[in-house]
Amino acid sequence: MREDVGMIGEQRLTEFEAMAQPAALRDAWLDRPLLAAVTWERALYVVSFLIALVSRFYDMGARVMSHDESLHTYFSYLLATGKGFQHTPLMHGPFLFHVTALSYFLFGADDFTSRIPTAAFGVVLVVLPYFFRRWLGRVGALATSFMLLISPSILYHARYIRQEAFILVWMTLTVLCIWRYLEDRRPGWLIGLAAALAFHATDKATSFLAVALLMVFLSALALWQLYRGRRMFPPGRRWQDAAMLLGFGAVTAIFMVGLSILFELGSSALTRALGVVAPQPNAPGGETNTLIYGTIMVLLAALVCIGLAYLYRMTFGQWLRVASRHAPAFDVIIVLVTTTMFMGSPAMLLIKNRIWQAFRGEELVPISTLGNMSNLQMNPQVITTMFAMSLALIAIAIAIGMAWHGQLWPAIVIVFLAITVTLFTTVFTNLAGIGTGFVGQLGYWMAQQDVQRGNQPWYYYFLLVPMYEYAVLAGALGAMAALAARTLSALRARVRFFATLRRYRFPLFLAWWTVATWIIYTIAGEKMPWLTVHFALPMAFLTGWFIQQVVVRLSSELRAQPAPTYGRAAQGFAVAGLAALAVLLFVRLLSLIGGLDLAGKPAADVLQWALSFMIGASALAIAGYLLGRVANSAALPAVALAGFALLSVLTIRTAVMVTYINYDYTREFLFYAHGAPGVKIALNQIDDLQKRVGGRAPLKVGYTQETSWPMSWYMQRRPGAQFLGSQLPSNYEDFDVIIASEQDAQFAQFVDALSGGYVRFDYMLVWWPMQDYYDLNWERIRYSLFNPQARAALWEIAFNRNFEPYAKLFNKTSLTPEAWSPGHRFSLFIRNDIADRLWDYRVGAVAGGQSQRALGPSLQNPAGIAFAPDGTRFIVDRKANRVFHQDAAGRLIRSFGGPGNQPGKFNDAWGIAVDDAQNIYVADTFNHRIQKFDAAGNFLMAWGRPGATDQPGFGTDTQFFGPRDIAFDRDGRLLVTDTGNKRVQVFDRDGNFITQFGGPGSGEGQFNEPVGIAVDRSGNIYVADTWNRRIQVFDPNYRFLRAWRVAAWDESQMDEAELQAVDHKPYLAISGDTLFVSSPRTAQVLAYTLTGAPVQLPGVTFNVDDLPTGIKVHNNTLFVTNLRDGSLIEFPLGAGLQ
Repeated sequence: MREDVGMIGEQRLTEFEAMAQPAALRDAWLDRPLLAAVTWERALYVVSFLIALVSRFYDMGARVMSHDESLHTYFSYLLATGKGFQHTPLMHGPFLFHVTALSYFLFGADDFTSRIPTAAFGVVLVVLPYFFRRWLGRVGALATSFMLLISPSILYHARYIRQEAFILVWMTLTVLCIWRYLEDRRPGWLIGLAAALAFHATDKATSFLAVALLMVFLSALALWQLYRGRRMFPPGRRWQDAAMLLGFGAVTAIFMVGLSILFELGSSALTRALGVVAPQPNAPGGETNTLIYGTIMVLLAALVCIGLAYLYRMTFGQWLRVASRHAPAFDVIIVLVTTTMFMGSPAMLLIKNRIWQAFRGEELVPISTLGNMSNLQMNPQVITTMFAMSLALIAIAIAIGMAWHGQLWPAIVIVFLAITVTLFTTVFTNLAGIGTGFVGQLGYWMAQQDVQRGNQPWYYYFLLVPMYEYAVLAGALGAMAALAARTLSALRARVRFFATLRRYRFPLFLAWWTVATWIIYTIAGEKMPWLTVHFALPMAFLTGWFIQQVVVRLSSELRAQPAPTYGRAAQGFAVAGLAALAVLLFVRLLSLIGGLDLAGKPAADVLQWALSFMIGASALAIAGYLLGRVANSAALPAVALAGFALLSVLTIRTAVMVTYINYDYTREFLFYAHGAPGVKIALNQIDDLQKRVGGRAPLKVGYTQETSWPMSWYMQRRPGAQFLGSQLPSNYEDFDVIIASEQDAQFAQFVDALSGGYVRFDYMLVWWPMQDYYDLNWERIRYSLFNPQARAALWEIAFNRNFEPYAKLFNKTSLTPEAWSPGHRFSLFIRNDIADRLWDYRVGAVAGGQSQRALGPSLQNPAGIAFAPDGTRFIVDRKANRVFHQDAAGRLIRSFGGPGNQPGKFNDAWGIAVDDAQNIYVADTFNHRIQKFDAAGNFLMAWGRPGATDQPGFGTDTQFFGPRDIAFDRDGRLLVTDTGNKRVQVFDRDGNFITQFGGPGSGEGQFNEPVGIAVDRSGNIYVADTWNRRIQVFDPNYRFLRAWRVAAWDESQMDEAELQAVDHKPYLAISGDTLFVSSPRTAQVLAYTLTGAPVQLPGVTFNVDDLPTGIKVHNNTLFVTNLRDGSLIEFPLGAGLQ
């Protein structure tokens, strides 16, 4: 009977082990003793454990704390030092803070000890597959453990103080408890399930997503079990009792909606009667009325609960007992549903708000309201509404639980509440945590879905997961293909179909877990790189199961063959070697095809490529033939295992790069809001200063609002540290060191005030990965796939995290560590009297000639410069992605812009021009557009979209590869150099396309990377044709006039790499009959007559590492922006050059 209804006891356990371990493997080498009491299997788990221990803990404190990490460490430190902790869903659940505080208590507080809990859980995760052997098989469990060990995303986040490392363990334990209960029906597994759910719920709101995906599968499984056990129902009532399932679900849903509405209406009436809805702050009797309200509502819930329990028992009691007896999945559903109902009241708003909108014309409580936690603490309407809904759901949960199992369910819910209430209230010291936990934990993150933190495209994980988790992704796809093949095979013989489903229900669950994860996180509004681990976990388990099947088939096929004359061992080595050779040869052929670029190549190169391909294909054919002869039908599984071996080696390489090489740099797409190494460099400087000043008092260090994360964490144990907020204090000279960010609203005032008395060092504070994958379209995809240079550049990023070829190909100057964007920078200011005592910290740059060099307010990476008719100047800063408006003395008037692709925001803007009405035009280079602003910096319009084309525009619809500079011709039309499209486009001042000239090539009038552009008094147009190493001149009608070579760019002076460097963008300026040309890579400003004769500039000199870029002449002064140090350098011009 038990077998018929799918309950699995010892007999089923034996059956599962027999399925997972065929005769060929049951007595195989894994059972052989390595030592007296240690088998090879156990030894391999010990090795995995030791490797996990080393890989998770090695050099764990080296990496800078990132933005989110510093929040977690700071508040954990407050808890550890007795300053308390109040849960807020903004930082997810409280478990992380409690366990981190425990780590500080035991081991002290620093970067290493902060990450001990996550690393420990990372080690536990690696050994957990041991307990899944009965479903995965022993080889499969070992393979799963190995995949979890080497997973790049899992390894990295085991060394990162976020919730993900804990969640992976809670989710694995949840699955373990569920499947163990489905087998042996021991109540302890349900209690363990409640504990795992409680810890997950106190960790992160992903617990609700986990419950949802589990519920879908278990509901189908419960229906199947009830269907198979239908003959166990009393005779004559089988269909009636089967229909009770739908009735039970429908009645429960009606109760959930109906009672929550009734409780809300009753609560509203009661609060109005008692004056609880809008009490006066000091109204007499307010607390008493609130207490009366709460007491009445709880008593009402208790009465409803008793009535519901009686109703459920009388109506569904017999059916519940039969269902529980014959459908163990139903018991699991009861635990999942009833525990979740304690925290699920915000979900009811999805229904109740629609009802209120329909009948009252407004929502009851907008979900967005729950995004502000103060509403759960200070807004009486929100508090009473959510309190009433929570009471209704809790009453229903208790009624269902008691009707289901009056003895077991109380133990389950006591365990669940003991964990959740204790952690949410910080061990009963913060009773408000009941509201922020049981309501806010879900409500806050529901409200955040419309915010879409990260603002990532829908295909984000389809790019990210294959870049890091390609091994388990391949394994998961292979497993799904195998399951689909076996299911389709069973469909052809209906008698075997249900037996097949029963046999493969665990891998089918793993497949559902994987697919549901892809669906849920793709749809979810928030997409972040750390969520990649949620994809890796089920795919690792599915891959482990698949490898078990491949190994079983390979072993069976080889054993079924007659033993070769050269022996089994030699056959095994031959199969492994040939399979590996075949895989490597196949990969080599793919690399030849991927690197194919024969356009314009000499015949010898084409012949060499064809010969290489033919040799590789022939070798692959020979290896395949030999493998078929040696392995016969075992060839395919042998190749599959060899492929997985190669993918595993590459995965280890990726994991090492992410975790131990690139850990502080944003070359990895797995990072986000990532702490930069400059933070610890600056901290080391401060520590060094403290040591050198000897016994004086601790250095007085001030840090600002925008540097507070991670500086709040790092300044915790520095007695002289002080938070400054956003304002420079009046006693700022009392501070030995000041740390301020370019994002601070008053940063310009910081720079102005401190520039005379402090030495300044600039560093990166936090940075983000490259985001060029935004706004993908088929044109960009086609170009990336079929253009050899683009394909090679993208492969360098994907395989080596090398951005240099990509930056060179697409003129991306923001992809070097020094100029990386997007990112936020900060400045470390050290007072001169401290720096003077420590000579190696005293720095400065002195320009030659009679120049004047000064750091402009907030300038970090200034490029283009333009002067307005009123004499003020506008400078575009690439790093800050802002335009700075200065008066004639260099004082900041205003700035506008910021990073982004919205109107008024910039992405690596370079060129700028101002018309006679003082409208401002900015070449927003890698937003691929021109933006227009009024004199006050207010956005007016923009035109342009990305495209690699030579097609003319129409109206304001035109395509730019990378607009770099802007000038006005004699008729007031805009001339825009479009670098990658190798042309100059002409527009009116409203952005309407007029014409274009140029085109790719090195002939007369053709361009290769046109950058700077200027117009003389006669209307002739001068263009810096950079990669053709020349200046070209065109008449006012855009016809070619003449050109001359720039000697400083000649092959003998500058090689190809320097010429095409992302920071070598020459700009032009004209004064009278002189053309000035900036030459960044040679640290020069060159001068020519308008016909190309060189002009000497004896006083215009630079330091060897300067990058003079933007250039303009105004009031007999040559102004040059220095891309290297953010300075603006002024050179008075002699009479002959004015």
